[in-house]
Parts: sequence; structure tokens; C-alpha cells
Amino acid sequence: MWSSIKSAMEYSWRGELCFITDGTEERSYSADNLNELEDAPGFEEPITRVCLYKGPLDSWLSRSNSSSSSKLSHMYIVCKSQSWYWSIEKHADKITLQQSRTEDTVKDYFSRVLRHGVDTGKVTKPEETSVMGGKTIKQLLEWLCLELEKTYNVVECNCQDFAHDTFNYISNRKRGCHSFLLPDVRGIFRVF
Repeated sequence: MWSSIKSAMEYSWRGELCFITDGTEERSYSADNLNELEDAPGFEEPITRVCLYKGPLDSWLSRSNSSSSSKLSHMYIVCKSQSWYWSIEKHADKITLQQSRTEDTVKDYFSRVLRHGVDTGKVTKPEETSVMGGKTIKQLLEWLCLELEKTYNVVECNCQDFAHDTFNYISNRKRGCHSFLLPDVRGIFRVF
């Protein structure tokens, strides 16, 4: 029974990265051909700022007054490099990387459509921000190859888990937001 429930929560994961440039050109890549993006403009630039955003999952949730509507949310990352802005997010079928010269294009829009909650002010400021240097978009792509192997699951591997993991990877943090306790073989609990 658990396996049928679990498979129902995994949706239609394709293991692809969809790359959208300046809100116009859209192309999908698998882990096998993701290296084709390495020579694209901006991929060698260091990431100078990363922000974690949270917004409503869908328009009906943003109109809902129920207590569950505030708990159900979509999370995504917005980064700045020297010349570009980027957003990275996981959906039920793929990971999307958007690139633009303007921040609003990647922060307020997803695939050329205004994000839910932007027009009502529910997505206005980041949940968390980190200013740093070091990692490049190219390095992020290498890390994303591993993430493409992780099937979307609404409970165990969703957009919130992905956004926190991506934020922590870019900002060189340990997985603090979602740390959990597991017993080791001696029965002593340790934090991961």
C-alpha cells in the first residue's frame, strides 16, 4: 500500500533542466547534455548574492483564508552574478533555470507568466538572503546534475527541500534549515 501512495506522490518527473533565457528562449536538457550550457553567456561569472523566496502554490491558495494555505507554498531561489539574474526552482516534472538581465523577470515571472502572489504582495521580499562570492553558475550546473536524479516527491523531495538545499549549496552552508536527527549504529542521535 505504501508503495502505491508513494508513487502517486512522485508525479511525472522527467529529470530535465529547462533553461529559459531573458524570458524568451526555452530549451530542456538532461544530465547527459547539460554540459552544452557551460559556454553560454554568464555561466563563468561568480554568484554574488542568493535569495530564497516563498510564494503561494496556486492562485486558489492565494485567495484562501484557511490556515493550511499559509503552510502550502512554493519556494525558489534568485541569484545575482556580475551581469545576470537567475532563478532556480523545482516543479513536479523538472528543474527550471531562468536567466535575465533584469531581476524582476526571474523573481516575479515564471516562464513568462506572472507568479502567483506577486500581484497581491504575497511574494515581495526574500525569506533569506546571503551575500557571498565564489561559486559560479557553471559550478551550480554541475551540482544540479545530481539534483536531476532526485525524483520529485510532494513529501520527501519537493520545491522547498530543493530551494533550501540549493540556497545552502550556493552560500556554503550546512543543511541547517532542514536538519534532522538520525540514530547512528550505536543508538546515539546525531544531527545531519
